[in-house]
Amino acid sequence: SSSTTKGETIRDSESLTLRRVYDFAQEVDVNDVTFLMDGAEINKQAAETSFANEYGHKLGRLLHSSTLQQTPQLQQLFGDTIFTKIVSYTCGACDARRSGAMVPVMSNSGSGNQGISCSVPGYLYAKENNCTREQTLRALALSNLTVIYIKQSLGRLSALCGCVVAATGSAAGITLLMGGQYQEITYAIKNMIANISGMICDGAKPGCALKV
Repeated sequence: SSSTTKGETIRDSESLTLRRVYDFAQEVDVNDVTFLMDGAEINKQAAETSFANEYGHKLGRLLHSSTLQQTPQLQQLFGDTIFTKIVSYTCGACDARRSGAMVPVMSNSGSGNQGISCSVPGYLYAKENNCTREQTLRALALSNLTVIYIKQSLGRLSALCGCVVAATGSAAGITLLMGGQYQEITYAIKNMIANISGMICDGAKPGCALKV
């Protein structure tokens, strides 16, 4: 069935479900989604720009391995792990963007921060664990589409921080890379929703890096 409102056509049969998102990520010809890998690399490069400069709250740079190695107190607090690396790069890309650095990023649902948050974590996790190109692309497809799936229920503007939605997409993608299947992915999403869904958006600014 379909309905038309102000020139927009909505077809019920085309609405996303998480099952459809998961099935697509598992079945798509990965050669058709290689742009997702390119986008993740672009977003990673945005973070690397922030490590060499002082942007925003410098959160990404603070947690970067080069800083941690020079500051034993920080390394003791945060450790130098894949988790810290993921946080550093994701926050770093946000630091650069929010401070006006001339760096491109690939967005999701119209948001650069969401594009960063749903691509960089899974991309870095895959790199660190020597995942194949196909595994990485399927995880990125799942992550990006999970964000779109959640966003379709929120409307164009929401008081909910978009980083929450994007991080939930990343959780789904990383769960897939860890060997999880549909049921485990639903558990990961529920855990994310339970933990961080109360984060509100108070406008785009350098503080976004703290939420990312």
